[in-house]
Amino acid sequence: MSYLSQVKQTLKGTSKIDFGSTGSEADITLPDMMFACISIKPIKRLQINVGTTYTGWSSYDVVTMKFDDPTLIGPESTSVKDWEDVWRYQLGVEYGLTENLKLR
Repeated sequence: MSYLSQVKQTLKGTSKIDFGSTGSEADITLPDMMFACISIKPIKRLQINVGTTYTGWSSYDVVTMKFDDPTLIGPESTSVKDWEDVWRYQLGVEYGLTENLKLR
């Protein structure tokens, strides 16, 4: 099992549009994630892996880009994400055909 906490970042760069470019900046919060996995080996050559991942996408709800030169585009542009949290499930099987060749 493992857990990755939310990460707050500030992105800085240059926004280019048809009639110019300007410096830009946005603050975003990347989602937290939890992982869990179980691996079993029922026979010598066979390994079965089952896992799940939770991603808290609801923390990534809006991104507001602020521009250095508001005369080109305006002072800022907001993109609403409004994403939902998700679970992902995985199943993997590995079979050792030979010592040097494993099929997944």
